Amino acid sequence: ELYPEFPRRTVPVEAPRAAVNPRLRLPFREWLKGMDDSLFLLQYHDHIAANFDSLEQIHEIYFQDGEIKPAFFEDTGIKKLGHRRIFEKWFRDNCR
Repeated sequence: ELYPEFPRRTVPVEAPRAAVNPRLRLPFREWLKGMDDSLFLLQYHDHIAANFDSLEQIHEIYFQDGEIKPAFFEDTGIKKLGHRRIFEKWFRDNCR
């Protein structure tokens, strides 16, 4: 051993996680309000908050190849095309 006076490390060292996009740390209410000045998207808050822990979790599950998967809209009950487009644009613009 090089330094016998130091105890051996027993816990493996993990590689640092990639930095999380700060926009993915927004609380759901702030995220929804920020996407839509008319506040129509707030109607989805309770359902999203009840089913997901964070915006980062939504991103990990549903964001792929630069787009939000259609399953996100099915799972959250977002049916209006205009609302879907707002979410799609937000993810495209903020999650590259």
